[in-house]
Amino acid sequence: MKKLTDKERDKYVQEIILPAFQWMSKSNSFTTLFSADAKILFITEKSAASIAIDSADKCIGMSYATPLEESITGLKQKYRLDTDNILGACAKIYQTQLLAINNKKSVSYIDMIPYAGQFHGYLCILTPILHPSGEVVALLSNSVKHYLFGLHEFISTANADSIPALNSLTAENLEISLSKRQHEILFLICNGFSQELVAQMLKVTRGTIAKTISTQICPKFNIVNDSARLIDLARQLKLHQTIPQSLWRQYIVMLEDNS
Repeated sequence: MKKLTDKERDKYVQEIILPAFQWMSKSNSFTTLFSADAKILFITEKSAASIAIDSADKCIGMSYATPLEESITGLKQKYRLDTDNILGACAKIYQTQLLAINNKKSVSYIDMIPYAGQFHGYLCILTPILHPSGEVVALLSNSVKHYLFGLHEFISTANADSIPALNSLTAENLEISLSKRQHEILFLICNGFSQELVAQMLKVTRGTIAKTISTQICPKFNIVNDSARLIDLARQLKLHQTIPQSLWRQYIVMLEDNS
């Protein structure tokens, strides 16, 4: 079938696609409609606010390839991120959008943003919108809050009966004070990272990680060299949700292999 001209594509989007979304502008949803070249055509006020823009109208025509300076400044202030991290995350989102557009298939990822000492995750789904000819004319982005730590909390709750001695403990009465490195290690192992992977991330040996856990971290929780019990207690105390400053950055996590 003959390829659409720019005029035909724009007419289809303006007359058929956009009217279906205009009513959503003030809805309580994270919804954005992008053109086939990944520029914003429509965005809800809530989505605009999430990228630190005070008006949806200002976002029209914006691309994650070239984010607005207002957005960069606002994100830096709100999340205490540096410019390089913001631009890096934007570039990855843009590449993910192109992947969905070029492959004509939905792509999902989690946008993890550090805020108020915790990671706030958003499950994002990109869905190409096709013209009857089969050509991609737009890209729909929908996001919902993703409770990254819900599983950990469920596991801790489910195991509570098997560790009754931990139920009355709090971080305050344990008087826990962790060093920067101890906090990094505890946060990572409580969030499912193996000791080998933690060692790679922190650029030390696995032996160093194991020794730090057994001789430095466990004693602070009144535990004798028991990593499983340490993780259970740390999760009960929600210490796995407090991000060490050294790990404070935005992460874009792909949920499937779309390479």
